[in-house]
Amino acid sequence: EDRIYVECSTAKDLLLAYLGSVAAARFFARDEMAFKKLHALSVRGLRTIQERLESVYSSERLAEALDSLGEEVPYHPNGGRQDSEGLLPTFPEIYGYGPQDSFYEDDYIDALQMLSSALDEAFFKKVELALSGTDGKLRHPPIKSRTRMRNKLGDPDDHLGKAKPRPAHNIDTIRCSATFADARSLTKGYHALVQAFGVPVRVKNNFRADFNPATSYGYRSVMMNLRFDTGVTFDEVFGSSQETEMAQSAKSDWDTIADNQVSREAGNAMKRILREWFRHESMRSVPIAMAAEVQLILAPYLKARKESHLLYKVARCSGADALVSDAAGRALENKCGDQKALKAATQRMQVRVAALIEQRTHHAHGVAEDCSLASCTTIDLE
Repeated sequence: EDRIYVECSTAKDLLLAYLGSVAAARFFARDEMAFKKLHALSVRGLRTIQERLESVYSSERLAEALDSLGEEVPYHPNGGRQDSEGLLPTFPEIYGYGPQDSFYEDDYIDALQMLSSALDEAFFKKVELALSGTDGKLRHPPIKSRTRMRNKLGDPDDHLGKAKPRPAHNIDTIRCSATFADARSLTKGYHALVQAFGVPVRVKNNFRADFNPATSYGYRSVMMNLRFDTGVTFDEVFGSSQETEMAQSAKSDWDTIADNQVSREAGNAMKRILREWFRHESMRSVPIAMAAEVQLILAPYLKARKESHLLYKVARCSGADALVSDAAGRALENKCGDQKALKAATQRMQVRVAALIEQRTHHAHGVAEDCSLASCTTIDLE
């Protein structure tokens, strides 16, 4: 069929809720062929979309227009890591476990989640400002989920065989996208981001002629992993026992966030990371710099991405267990302890961190930047 994707957002939500349920897990366990059939159906739908996108790629001569973007960025054989030089520090052993141990890797995932939650709003604001002179339309999705990062650890085509700690390969935990009308405006957006953030950590330009579109079902974008140098320290973001107003405010917010996690285990892990890593005396004064991603997209590819979202969620999973885990993980994130207290503390923390980073940025540059966003539009496509 030409259209086997789910277009209605309500229907998508219902289907995802089912796929993440105990009922779905039992169904797939009873019928081993069910996931294979669903996977094949999803891939067939994605291939139909791919044909349409390749027609756009050829007719608009996008290889010629966009092939050179990212050529100035050094190639990273390992794809880039959060613990590369100039980014996150190497965290100390935790309860005797080091970077080679699964316990350490599990906590590393939670640490990335906490850092991403803290810096997400500030990063988006900086991207918004950088693209204010373009016609880019911004989308701000949620940070990468714990479940998705954990699923990657077991995938032989992803992080399974990578250098440890393997979660450091997640350089897109903070992400947003900018959609442009044509190749010229996308190029303008690319250079605006380079000017704002400096030379990217990595650029994956899927508009290049040597890119194999079969690996992404025809979807193409320019993925820029940027170094977000915040100018603030772990102590200022996560708090400590110091008797300053800033430290106590940060500590109070994060203690509230940890107390209202989905489970006691998750809350205890967060408290452990705060105590043993972020508030450790060796980390308190360390400035935070982290890789974050901006995807530059052309309008036809955004339309296809919306159509293929659910299909791709199925196609990227290697088995039924991974699919159920992925779908269930997102649902659980909306069922944490005291939702009202958690939301209030998280928003308060993000506003405080974003304001502090903006203040440090202005002080470092010695200028008062114009925060007008007359040309750049933010859109919600969830």
